Amino acid sequence: MNIKEQIRAELDKAKAIVATAEKAGREMTDQEISDADTHLKAVKGLRSQLDAADGSAAVKDALDALNGEFSGTKSKAPNRGYKAARSASWAKSTDEILRTVASSGGAKALTSGTVDVPAVIGDPGEIPARPHTVLDLIVGRDRPADGNGNAIQYLRQTQRPTGAAAVADGALKPTGTATFTDIEDRLRTIAILSEPLPIRYLTDFRGLTDILRVQLGEAVITAVEDLVVSGNGTGENFTGILQTSGIQTQARSTSVTGLDYRLETSLKAKTKADEIGGTPATGYVLNPTDWENITLARIAKNPANEAEEGAKHLLHDLPVVTSAAIALGTGLVGDFSTLELVTRETDRVDIDTSGDLFNRNQFRLRVEGRYTLKVGRPNAFCRFDLTPAT
Repeated sequence: MNIKEQIRAELDKAKAIVATAEKAGREMTDQEISDADTHLKAVKGLRSQLDAADGSAAVKDALDALNGEFSGTKSKAPNRGYKAARSASWAKSTDEILRTVASSGGAKALTSGTVDVPAVIGDPGEIPARPHTVLDLIVGRDRPADGNGNAIQYLRQTQRPTGAAAVADGALKPTGTATFTDIEDRLRTIAILSEPLPIRYLTDFRGLTDILRVQLGEAVITAVEDLVVSGNGTGENFTGILQTSGIQTQARSTSVTGLDYRLETSLKAKTKADEIGGTPATGYVLNPTDWENITLARIAKNPANEAEEGAKHLLHDLPVVTSAAIALGTGLVGDFSTLELVTRETDRVDIDTSGDLFNRNQFRLRVEGRYTLKVGRPNAFCRFDLTPAT
């Protein structure tokens, strides 16, 4: 019997005890509570998901919570990007256990425990019509199998084979050189801890939903996005695109009279990414102020047309994502399909009421997941300069 089957067996035994009491229309006896509690402790040992609870109501609550799969639901807003869609489904799954714990005496019986929830970044998918975050541009996901440690290894291509030619019968065929570098990396923990909150807040379901969705789920997404763009690779930061060796650069360009330098420079950067990178670029990442300046420059040149085009968040026919993760005066363009965001298992929500928190009738939440980035072809990206002339 595997671990999952053992968990299910223990849950079934505990549920049968509760069902017997409910069918008889009575509270659970002390012996029934003790027996159900024993099965829950066995589940805790197998999944490390929830400490045993005291009392009939707490046992029922724990059973309900453990019986849920905590799987994310599909977002009803697929065009709003990861920051809205993924954090919403993640928060919904997390809320389910907290709502159960908070029901009918559960808040008072709350003990420290761990909940596995869907990774807030989510699974791969196609780029939405209008991507809202950098993570929306990255369709590649990698989730290594458990039991293989924290390290990852992959190949990074630094040169694409070229030189194919028409060849006569019997003639020597041309050789194309493809150069790869073996990259070793590790997953980094991205985490956030809530401030101590009164346990009574667990009965305020709507308020708790806001905390989870806005403060915790989106905080993890924002932190991962920041690292994807500009992580410096030091300490516990993984290396982002801008800090990866081998990406291309484009200096500020003003070769066309009367053309805003931002439009010229961004187009030249796209051309480099397309030609040298070998595959068409799929999007731009710009600081919000730089995108505003580009939009205003286009409107000033052609008000009737560019006001409408700017609203589409397109630049040189590519989608634009605005992000504070990239510094003012710096732009990024490239083929984001060459990236893979690596996640390990599910995210974790740890609930703590121990120590001084217990004395104050408070709890804290800690949300964390493990992530890193694979940059398969650095030269598929070009960093460009948007700083004004001095």
